Amino acid sequence: MSHNFNCIATGIGSLPLIYPDKATSLVFQYLPEAPIWPQLPQRSFLEHFCVQYSEGLPGMVVDRAQERLSADTSLDLSSDLEQFYVRYLAEDIEHFRISEDHASGFYSFVAALKKNGLPPRARFLKGHCTGPLTFGR
Repeated sequence: MSHNFNCIATGIGSLPLIYPDKATSLVFQYLPEAPIWPQLPQRSFLEHFCVQYSEGLPGMVVDRAQERLSADTSLDLSSDLEQFYVRYLAEDIEHFRISEDHASGFYSFVAALKKNGLPPRARFLKGHCTGPLTFGR
């Protein structure tokens, strides 16, 4: 399979906005061929890149007041990690779902697609996630 991208515009995901529907509208307007689901870290600390993917990860501590994400290394995570991998192997996708509190832009993006369908010029839809190196920094 071959793709001819021809330098179409897309984005990294994070936008300096706080309103998910406004962000989604701008994404479809200015990135019509490869729209992104908007990530809104200025809206909430929970939407920061690493925090957004921390839900459900054993040992992760989200301190909203201090806006810090850390791992509690004092805990014995054996049982929690076992359950994490059991759910993974069982393809329990609901357990790994990112909540709307952590990804309001994603939910707005999906709702707009359901309501309006694909934008007429869309060739790709772009999502993003953090990898182990970014998350473990």
